[in-house]
Amino acid sequence: MNSQIVSALVAAGAMLLVAFLGVRAQDMGLIGGETERMTGVVVGFILVWFANLMPKSAPDASCTADQACAFRMKRFAGIVLMIGGALHAAIWLFAPAESMAWLSTIPVVIALGLIAVRVIRSRMTTIV
Repeated sequence: MNSQIVSALVAAGAMLLVAFLGVRAQDMGLIGGETERMTGVVVGFILVWFANLMPKSAPDASCTADQACAFRMKRFAGIVLMIGGALHAAIWLFAPAESMAWLSTIPVVIALGLIAVRVIRSRMTTIV
């Protein structure tokens, strides 16, 4: 099986396991209402993990850009998403409960926006 598929399945299993164990611990009275917070932190760490793997994989064969440009783009996207994921996890860990959900989306949306701008700029320079 492809290593990317295995990584994705492990990440999905980790998210489901944390949510399941958190709900069970909450039902048994071991923890308070922190299940949502724990799941948000795990999602942030998984985003960091995938962002770390991104530059290490080879560029797609259908990539029309030169390989060096594709590698630089993947490295930039990986770094930006890793920072966004770390901030996402930190917000879920430290922010007040009433605002952690919407605050945690801000760094991820900014990271995706930066990647989109970089892609558009690289397309504009290759067209001209």
